Amino acid sequence: MTKKPFLQLSLYLLISIVIAACSNPFQKFKKQDESGENLSSIIRRGKIVAIVDCNSTDYFVYKGVPMGFQFELLQKFADYIGVRVEIKTSHSINAAFTLLNNKQCDILAKDLGITKQYTSKVAFSFPHSQARQVLVQRKPVDWSKMASAELDEKLVRNQLKLGGKTVFVPKNSMYKNRLVNLSDEIGDSINIVEVTKLSSEDLIKLVANGRIDYTVCDENMAYVNQKYFDNIDIQTAVSFPQNKAWAVRKSNKELLTEINNWLTKYKSTHQFQLLYKKYFQNPKACEIVNSQFYSAKKGKISIYDDMIKTESKKIGWDWRLLASMICTESRFRPQARSSSGAMGLMQLKPDAFTHLNLRPSYSPQQNIAAGVQYIKWLDDLFKAEVTDLDERIKFVLAAYNIGHGHVTDARKLAEKYGKDPNRWENQVEYFLLHKTLAQYYKDPLAEHGFCKGYIPCFYVEEIMDRYGYYKEAKL
Repeated sequence: MTKKPFLQLSLYLLISIVIAACSNPFQKFKKQDESGENLSSIIRRGKIVAIVDCNSTDYFVYKGVPMGFQFELLQKFADYIGVRVEIKTSHSINAAFTLLNNKQCDILAKDLGITKQYTSKVAFSFPHSQARQVLVQRKPVDWSKMASAELDEKLVRNQLKLGGKTVFVPKNSMYKNRLVNLSDEIGDSINIVEVTKLSSEDLIKLVANGRIDYTVCDENMAYVNQKYFDNIDIQTAVSFPQNKAWAVRKSNKELLTEINNWLTKYKSTHQFQLLYKKYFQNPKACEIVNSQFYSAKKGKISIYDDMIKTESKKIGWDWRLLASMICTESRFRPQARSSSGAMGLMQLKPDAFTHLNLRPSYSPQQNIAAGVQYIKWLDDLFKAEVTDLDERIKFVLAAYNIGHGHVTDARKLAEKYGKDPNRWENQVEYFLLHKTLAQYYKDPLAEHGFCKGYIPCFYVEEIMDRYGYYKEAKL
């Protein structure tokens, strides 16, 4: 609710990134350009829109926190150019190409193999990694009792043995093309079955469960999945190592150049090596994927989800939005307390409890209920004039963080300067952000004076961004 040490730290880090990349934190308000046709327009817009795969390596949510190799790599690049990341997910490569070339996104942050077929459609970045395509097959029931030679006899170890076999792959994937070529190379037919609405990880699970016998996927993904499906074998390669890269529109040369300049340098750092090991050589990957808090298994965000779902209905919010707010406030720590006395999951201060005629409590149930009651009180203050719920939510979040008075000041200033006092982005947000400047905080309309308005602005942005990540992860 107020400025807490752990929130301040993350906000100040974000502010320093923006200042380093854009020379000042007000850069995003200079000019808006939604076309995304080049790097400069992305920077003016303040965000880069990316399509990623939602799986155990590229992008997922674990204990309420967005994670994944591609996600974190993308965040590093976004920090470098000083913008936010908006995530969209798509397992269909053809659909992703369409979205990219129709300018509905800026980049495909995926493990895309650099092939002749794909280079006719998109421009590839400098490779971020390399991987072979491997056959995923099920080990015999008593495999753990077998010697290596005996096990190899029962498995496909020579690609020639794939003749006559049926292999399932996602529709329009690069794996089909490889199997078609392999079929020609071995001089025998491989029955390739393309499936829609199933990802490579879905097919790996079907192999492990005995529903199908074979699929093909990238070695990195296979390695991670083997950690929690110990009955699958991934040792048979069906391709040479392939370069994996991001893709942008062919016309977006400025963005491509910036990605390549950054990625070439970043890949040589120890930080990149740690990031790679975190997702592809991490023995704890099994714990994450088997957790009830792993999004790809339709897992929970936190142990308080049922409480959050119940309470969110009282204010008409999507429960995932309230969960994102709690994540920002306390990282789901019920005993969290700030130096200013804000306490519990919702980080309410004692005077807020007094205002609500409630006794201060760390109890998760009581704390969430009190926080929701306070949100409802703020919502009622804005409801008459800010009639659009999606807009009003942003006003309420800002007021929860910095106080209703400062947000009201910003609304008055917006109206004075010809902006819309009932819209947040680049309207009221602009004047709240600028309440560090005497021109605005000394204005007679600004009854509550100076405030570090960038803190509630980034607070709103962080919560709404994470809420978007939760939705894209299908939580």
